[in-house]
Amino acid sequence: MNKCSIRKELLIIIICSLIILCLSSCQKSNQDEENDNIRVVHMNFFADDKGLIYDDNRVGLFKCYFDYDTMRNIYFCTKPNCDHTALECNSRLCHPYTFFIGSDQYYFEKKYEMKDSKETFVSYLFKSDISNTETKVVAQLDCDIFNDIYLVGNTLHIVAAKPKFVDGISTSAERWDLYQINMDNYSVKRITLNNNEGIDGYIPSGVIGNNMIIYHRYYDEIIDPADYGLEGDMADYIKDEEKYKKFMAAVMEAFHEEMFFMDLDTGEQTLLDLPTPLLVYEESYYYNREKADGSHEMVSYNFNTKEEKVIFEAPVKTCNAIGDTLYFTEGIEKISDINFEPIIGYKEDAKEFCYNLSTGELMEISSRLPEKVKMELVKEYDDYYIFLYSDYNSNIQRRVGYILKEDYINDKSKYTLVAPE
Repeated sequence: MNKCSIRKELLIIIICSLIILCLSSCQKSNQDEENDNIRVVHMNFFADDKGLIYDDNRVGLFKCYFDYDTMRNIYFCTKPNCDHTALECNSRLCHPYTFFIGSDQYYFEKKYEMKDSKETFVSYLFKSDISNTETKVVAQLDCDIFNDIYLVGNTLHIVAAKPKFVDGISTSAERWDLYQINMDNYSVKRITLNNNEGIDGYIPSGVIGNNMIIYHRYYDEIIDPADYGLEGDMADYIKDEEKYKKFMAAVMEAFHEEMFFMDLDTGEQTLLDLPTPLLVYEESYYYNREKADGSHEMVSYNFNTKEEKVIFEAPVKTCNAIGDTLYFTEGIEKISDINFEPIIGYKEDAKEFCYNLSTGELMEISSRLPEKVKMELVKEYDDYYIFLYSDYNSNIQRRVGYILKEDYINDKSKYTLVAPE
């Protein structure tokens, strides 16, 4: 394949990826952090009952640890007299998917390798003590990991792709698998989701009972923009609205998405007649449902009772849950600038609400954050919420802090950020 063809194929992949981002709602993998049986290992943070491991972006990227009991934040390094400026400092390495099981530390490291004369990515699971003096590989996976990882009981569940390389460039996926690593003996089981090469994707949205909820997107064929007289980049395409609309109509006809759940023991897949979720939490699946008049409402579907409940009689853009409280912001129905289809977008001056999952009480939150400021709740601890803070007005990203639960509702300005020491 020549460089021109590779460039053209990559352009098509980029366009398709942009379309997917516009079509897919924010699928946040919020499991019950209070549930010891299910933990979510994110690429850049992990919360358990004792503390939070996260990537702090102050003057550079540092791995830090925040202890709930003391509310202290320390660099993820135990070397004596280390000032954390050297590149080999443990806190500077920032290994992705770092997590604890008991006193054992684990993390993944991806390496580009040649196997059987073919290029591939291999993801290695490392086990280490807290001082990083006894580090060893305990498992290896023939894949590239970029989804959230679920620790259910003593087993890691990883949905990942085996990439295909063309002239040193990863252009598609050879297959998608669910890897299961037994953390007692590090044995690996692989369940293949799809062994057909193509531009598709699988995103785990959560685990309910013994079933993983998975979003799948795929194309019947790749639509070439050149066939519709489009040249250049996306900005150039949109200038010719007539040709662009025809191109997008063909792309949308070839594009498909579906939800299914997979039995984690048998690998059996069962399609779900539900749209993409806003949130999967505890035993429920939250999503925007379109009504007969074309408007939307947010509902929950309980997997155990098979019952649906209307939570909010308007579209919702973002949704999060922590403890027994659901937090969400209202959205607005609009037409996408990319595919000209109806989507749920951000509403100017959107209101935020909280919903008590135990009592069913719905309440508007009186306090708001400034524009472009984000407070991501990650843990409930006593009377406080632990959160990760970003202020894009000041280029502040990934700071840890805490706030009283009542202040989060009544006065968000009363938060405290804790710098690593």
